[in-house]
Amino acid sequence: MSLQDGEQRHLSCFCSLSIEREADEVLIMLAGELDLSCEDAMRAEVARVTESCPHAVVVDLGDVTFIDSPGLRMLLDFASASRRDGFELTLIGADRQVRSSIRITGLDRLLPLAEPLGKEVRR
Repeated sequence: MSLQDGEQRHLSCFCSLSIEREADEVLIMLAGELDLSCEDAMRAEVARVTESCPHAVVVDLGDVTFIDSPGLRMLLDFASASRRDGFELTLIGADRQVRSSIRITGLDRLLPLAEPLGKEVRR
């Protein structure tokens, strides 16, 4: 079952996703705990999104309260899909805990994580 524009779907007891489409751009908003419990459902939704061959996909992590290694792997696999399928991927809105998990694991070098608004990008 595919989501309608703006519809929210619970991927597990603690994780939900909603999608908004505009032209050839897609916004995926995640909420809750991005972990093993939502992996299969998340992968299915991502596959549906990428089938439409979008030019750009933005994943909003602003309402993600927890991320573990399966959650990080899902983001990494999404980044790999973007390179393979030729769409631009941007991760936005990650809070301190999520951003820290990404940086501690070294995935900040592999994931297109946008800096929070009002922060300078350190080089």
